[in-house]
Amino acid sequence: MKKIENRFLVAFPDPIIDIEMLSAAALLYFQKPIALTIPPVVILEESYEILSFIKVRNPKWSTKFNQVFDLWIYQQKCFNKVMEILEPLKGKYLKNIWTVYPANNEAMEKTTELIKSTNLTIDSVFNMINPINASGELIRHILLEAYLEQGKEMNALYEYCEELFTKQKLEYLLVKSYLLRMNILKTMSVSTPVLLTNEAIWNSLFNQELNTDTNLDRDIISWELFRQLISPRLDPLDRKKVKVIKEILEERQEEIDRLKLKCYALTEKIKPVIKYEQLSSKVASIIRSEVEKEISDLLKLDKTALEDLFYDVFSDEKTWLAIIYFIDGVINGNVNITTKGAILALSFIGAKSVKSIGERMKKLRQSAFGLVYTISRKIK
Repeated sequence: MKKIENRFLVAFPDPIIDIEMLSAAALLYFQKPIALTIPPVVILEESYEILSFIKVRNPKWSTKFNQVFDLWIYQQKCFNKVMEILEPLKGKYLKNIWTVYPANNEAMEKTTELIKSTNLTIDSVFNMINPINASGELIRHILLEAYLEQGKEMNALYEYCEELFTKQKLEYLLVKSYLLRMNILKTMSVSTPVLLTNEAIWNSLFNQELNTDTNLDRDIISWELFRQLISPRLDPLDRKKVKVIKEILEERQEEIDRLKLKCYALTEKIKPVIKYEQLSSKVASIIRSEVEKEISDLLKLDKTALEDLFYDVFSDEKTWLAIIYFIDGVINGNVNITTKGAILALSFIGAKSVKSIGERMKKLRQSAFGLVYTISRKIK
């Protein structure tokens, strides 16, 4: 089986069915296109005949089955809605990938072994998963894998569903189904970067690998700084913000790079962090103490520049008089020397404006937080 290429940043394990699952910061920070895994799709239309079987026979467990099936349909709609919002980024900055992984009965049972390898209970795992995405996996298992395993025989598939929904709690089925996606790891190169969509389940299942006595890498801290600076200004994403992101990616890469360098430099001011749980609060603290004032000053540049311009220009009494005469000349149709003087005064104002704007732009170009300014201005 072909490995997933490491030129992508793979959003894993969930399909993105809610726009809030994807941070704008991730789209700007990482230098790779983000690969979104599509929800489970059932391509064998003949397997849908099971719906008629269940409807006609109307067993007690049909309520559970119908609930799961409806959630799968809802999952598809939610994913399509997300992709409509992200449409401007598709192609160069965003990819959809169809992942292939085992979801047959044997694979379902192996997920049980994964849970047993931890100290977790089914209930605790259920509280960590997305039941909508889990429902999609369960329907895929029934309408594709189980359908094939039962020899495409509808009565056999019906009996399989009956055993599935009567002998096991629905929560247990959903947990096992959700964990099927962990098999995607087998198709990934060890160097494939992953953008976690469910940190809780990942940390719980692979806790032993993540618990170390070493400090967190500076790159991780730098990313968290970047995320906390950008996310409040661009999340949750909508079509307008996505267009702003595309423009920034195409035209303002230098601003992204400057902010990333600044975030990396700020990591030196954060005391060593060992646990992920400590990271968010420590980063928030450094932003409050080191960054907020500079950003606030930057966002005030427009207003300050305008106030300075009015003060410099209109505090000059001669300039005021020249402008008044100029307006009077326009209204009354009188063209005289005073009017010409007013035109010169207006030219003087224009020159001052250019100077003021030039000074402001110089500050913006030099600021490490120019990206924050750009975002704030464009999403007004």
